[in-house]
Amino acid sequence: MLDGTAELRIMTSYSFGDIVTMYIAYTRSEGGDRRPLVCFEDTGEIINGFEITKQKGNKNYAQYRYELIDWKEAGCVVPSYVNLHPEDSKTLTKPDDIKYIGTLTERDQHGMNNKLQEIQKKFS
Repeated sequence: MLDGTAELRIMTSYSFGDIVTMYIAYTRSEGGDRRPLVCFEDTGEIINGFEITKQKGNKNYAQYRYELIDWKEAGCVVPSYVNLHPEDSKTLTKPDDIKYIGTLTERDQHGMNNKLQEIQKKFS
């Protein structure tokens, strides 16, 4: 899903729209995996964001995903989606081995933010 040729950089601070990879524990079973995450906030020790997937999802779940328009520019190698369902929000301790992959274009940052606001209204 991520560009294997992209230069992986380790940074200390991340901004809204940055894509990183880090270990994320599974929620429905034991273990976990290194997964891509779109950052919403970096407090220094904690990072908040949503996972990226290449799965569009079934009809019911697809309504909670934002399809990246400029996925190649962001460092993805296949069309990708951001899981924006409130239950998919991640608040994680920032690990030492977090890696920067890329940054969403301004168009995708605005589109994702608009989709998130639309979803949040459904849960208000």
